[in-house]
Amino acid sequence: MMLSSKYCLLAAFLISLIFFTYKLDKVPEGLTLDEAAFGYNAVLLSQTYHDENGRFMPAFILSINGKDWRQPVPQYIMAAFFRIFGPSIYNLKLTSAITASISSVLILVLAHYLLGKFGAIISYIIFLFSPIVLIHSHLGLDNLTPLPFILIWLLSFWHFTKNKNLKLLVIAAISLGICFYSYKAMRSFIPVFSFLSLVYLFQNKATKKAFATFIGFLAPFFIVIPYLEYKYAGAVLGGTTAKTGSIYNFFNSFLSSFDISFLFIKGDEILHHSTGTHGMFLLATLPLFLVGLYQAIKKGNFWHLILSGFFLGPILFGFPGSYHRASRLTGLIPFFVLISSLGAVYLYKKKLLFVVFILVFLINSINFLNYYWQFFASDTKNIYYSWELERAYKVLKAESLNKNLVAYESPGFISTDEEKIINNFLRSIYFIKPPLVWEGDSESFPENAIVMTRASDLDLNKLDTGLSNVFFYTQW
Repeated sequence: MMLSSKYCLLAAFLISLIFFTYKLDKVPEGLTLDEAAFGYNAVLLSQTYHDENGRFMPAFILSINGKDWRQPVPQYIMAAFFRIFGPSIYNLKLTSAITASISSVLILVLAHYLLGKFGAIISYIIFLFSPIVLIHSHLGLDNLTPLPFILIWLLSFWHFTKNKNLKLLVIAAISLGICFYSYKAMRSFIPVFSFLSLVYLFQNKATKKAFATFIGFLAPFFIVIPYLEYKYAGAVLGGTTAKTGSIYNFFNSFLSSFDISFLFIKGDEILHHSTGTHGMFLLATLPLFLVGLYQAIKKGNFWHLILSGFFLGPILFGFPGSYHRASRLTGLIPFFVLISSLGAVYLYKKKLLFVVFILVFLINSINFLNYYWQFFASDTKNIYYSWELERAYKVLKAESLNKNLVAYESPGFISTDEEKIINNFLRSIYFIKPPLVWEGDSESFPENAIVMTRASDLDLNKLDTGLSNVFFYTQW
C-alpha cells in the first residue's frame, strides 16, 4: 500500500495526534505569558469578534500590556478552534498538537516522493522525536504554525518540477505569503525562501509566465506591509530593523544557528523551549545529518533547494542579532528532517552501521521522552505561571449556575501585571465579563451571591469544593 493513500495518511495523523497529546495538560505544568495572551484574545474573538483592545476582527492584536503583537494566522486558528470546540487550556495547547500532527503527515508525503517508503517512515519518526517539535506541540504558541505552509511550498515546487503546472506555483506563493504572517521569525525566513524559489525556477528553466505567476501571487503579501504598518505600527516590522555593527557580529549571530552543541545538546537559551540537555534535535541524528549533507550535494536540483533552505534560511537573523533561540528556528525543521532521512537511507545500505544507529537512536529517544514526560514539568514548574485559578473560576461558574446566584470575587487574586495577563485568560474561559467585585465583609454580603475569595475564615456559609487556596461563600 502506498504511503500516500488516504488510509495511511489518516493513520499517520492519528498516531501523531496520540503521541503529541500524551500528557498535553500535564507537561508543562503552567502557562507562559504568550500562551495566555493568545488564549485570552482567542476567547474574545471567538465570542465577541473583538480583541482585548476592543478592535473588531483586527489583523494583528496588541497584547501583553501593549508590548507585543499577536500574529493573525495562529491567533485566528485558535479563535476558530475555540468557536467550534469551546475555550480551555487543553484546547489552546491542542491547536499546536494538531499543527504538529498535520506537519508530520506532510513531511511523510514529501519524503515518500523524495526517498521512497523507507525514507518516508524514517522522516516521520525523526520528526516526531525531535525535541523542538514535541516541546512546542505542548505549548499554545505560534512556533510550529509555519511548518505546514513551508511543507506545502516544498511539495508544490517538487510537483512543479515534474509537470510544470502553474497552479502549483500559485499554491507555493500563497503558502509562503501566509507563512510570513504565521510567526514573527518568518519575517527573516520568507524573504530568503522567496529568493531561493526564484533561483530554483531559474535553474529549472521556468518560463516567464511561471516567474510572473509566482511573483504575482506572492507580491501582495509584501505590498500590503506599509498599510499594515500604518494601521498596526510595529506589528509587521517591529523588532526586525538591522542593528549597526561589524561584519563579525553579523556572522556571529548567523552562524550561531548552526552551533552543533546548541542544535544537538543544549537547545534554546530559554527553558520554556528546551530541556537544556537534548538540543533542538536528538544527538543521535547528527551522524545522519552529516551523511545526508554529502548525499544531498551529490543529488543536486531539488536537494540543493533543501540544503539552501537550511543553511541560508536564518541568514537575516544576522542583522537584528539572535543567538541560540531554537524557538525562532522552527523553520529549519523540515529541511533538517529531510537531510537526515537521506543520510539514513544511505546508511541503510551499510547494515552494521544502520543497526548501530538504530540502537543509539532508541537510547537517545527513550532518554529524552522519559525526561520530558516524567521530570520536565516538576523541574520547570517555577518558570511557568500557575493555572490554579482556572479550577476556581470553573467552580464559581458551576455553583452560580446551579444555585442561580450572582458571581462575585474579592480583590487580592492578582498582584502583578503578568499575573493579570494569565488571569484574564483563565477567567475568560468561564466569564467573558469579569465577575462583580466584593470588597466588604460578612456584614455587607450581597444578596443571592456567591463570592470567590482567598479568605478562609469568613462568618458565612463556606462551600466544600476541594480547593485549598481559594474559598467560596454564600449566605445559605
